[in-house]
Amino acid sequence: MSNRTMIKVVAIASVLLLAGCAETAAMLDATANQMCQQNPTPDCYDQGRL
Repeated sequence: MSNRTMIKVVAIASVLLLAGCAETAAMLDATANQMCQQNPTPDCYDQGRL
């Protein structure tokens, strides 16, 4: 495998990884919002979820 191909593979992998992280973060955020609506805690207010 040439250097160029290697760089492309690494670049694509890191983009996919970042996209995955952003998606996971969004899911966790949505879950936290739901939990705050069902069971409001002081933390929910501190984080501005309510």
